[in-house]
Order: sequence, then C-alpha cells, then structure tokens
Amino acid sequence: MWRGECEFWTRVVLSWMFNLFIYFVCAVASLTYGIIKFQGAATNFMLIGWGVAACQTYLVLEPLQIIIIVFLPCIVSEETRCGRCCLRIKFWYNELFTP
Repeated sequence: MWRGECEFWTRVVLSWMFNLFIYFVCAVASLTYGIIKFQGAATNFMLIGWGVAACQTYLVLEPLQIIIIVFLPCIVSEETRCGRCCLRIKFWYNELFTP
C-alpha cells in the first residue's frame, strides 16, 4: 500500500462520516418537509411506513438472503446447472433494470 496505514483509515473514516452526514441531512429535510406539508396523522403514517419497511428489510429479507447463500451454495456456483441458470437470470435482470 503506497499510503500509510493511518492516512488510509483517516480517509475511510472521513468518507463514511461525510456519507452519514449527507444521509442525516436528507432525512431531516424530508421529515421537516413532511411535518410542514402533511401535518399530524399523515406524518405518523409515513414514519410508521418507514419503520415497517426498515424492519422488513433488516429483519426478514437480509437474513433470508444470507441463509439462502450460505445453505444453498449451488445457486451461486458456476459448476452446476442451477447456478448457471441463476447467473443468467441475474445477468438479464441487471441488464433490464439498470438505470
């Protein structure tokens, strides 16, 4: 590595802090807009929706994907028919739905 260890980790920490700051600013701006524009019950429904979506993502979908990848390695292996089929599906999905 041509950069020093301290410089490398300083840059990593600063870049993540910048990303989290941008996320925080956007979250505060959208919440402020929601509170000002939609007052009361609509804002509560929005926050509940965000909470439910976050719970579904981090408590159901992510662990399920990890379990599938760990316990069914044939899905991600090019050596089996199932793996090659899944890789072709993944390729076409990425080709069709990329921005």
